[in-house]
Amino acid sequence: MKKFVTILGLIVAIASTTLAGTVDLSWNASTPAVDVVGYKVYKLSTTNGVFATNNVNVILAQTVVGVNNTNAVVTGLPSGFVRFSVTAYNASGTNSVETAFSNEASTTVLNLPSVPQQVKITGVTPN
Repeated sequence: MKKFVTILGLIVAIASTTLAGTVDLSWNASTPAVDVVGYKVYKLSTTNGVFATNNVNVILAQTVVGVNNTNAVVTGLPSGFVRFSVTAYNASGTNSVETAFSNEASTTVLNLPSVPQQVKITGVTPN
């Protein structure tokens, strides 16, 4: 079984406040990239707690295939505070290995209400 090295400085860009429930993430590729086939983006929607495999609040948000595909767009997020971390993984079948969690990147998601539609005049009062 091949070993992974720890990913350093993984997430490098994220907005501090995001609108419409979407967050764009980017990170540096895992090095060396021996046997790395992709990345897993995890989210944690609590202000406390840590990224750990035994934390039930850590949710897989997206799997990104390709060692050089180092960005993801996570959609459908509810309003509120959310934290992200990324791991690299290999494809050794049942012996698949995943790295430790990267550094965290956090943001506040602001879902705006919809724009009012079909505004019409329902009456006029003379002066």
